[in-house]
Amino acid sequence: MTIQTGINNISDKWFRPTIDKKTLKKLSKRSDFEGWKHIIIFFNCLLVLGISSVLTWGTIWFIPVYVFYCTLWGGLGTIIGAVFGVGIIAYMEIGIVAIGWSGTWRQFFNGLIILLALLGHRLHGERVR
Repeated sequence: MTIQTGINNISDKWFRPTIDKKTLKKLSKRSDFEGWKHIIIFFNCLLVLGISSVLTWGTIWFIPVYVFYCTLWGGLGTIIGAVFGVGIIAYMEIGIVAIGWSGTWRQFFNGLIILLALLGHRLHGERVR
């Protein structure tokens, strides 16, 4: 028989864990390992992408490396992020004009960059909020 208690007439027995105390204590142990692991991975990714940006400067491969670098570094809803976005599109347009490609390719890469930015915002934005 259930004892009715509280505002919602719910028994307090439903909340009792069916775990023994030794296992519960082991699961409740605090550790900073996961936090440090994520920080180390994050800064290593920034370092690798930053070095890759320097090494690919002036080539067509700079664009995807820079997009990933800016997405990882942040720029989510900031003026700096907008400047990076404008810089990426301007740099891409200068490269397309220098190569001699048509305006169709400029529109294609503008759309691709916008889609990549939206995808990066969708994937990275959930962690930031």
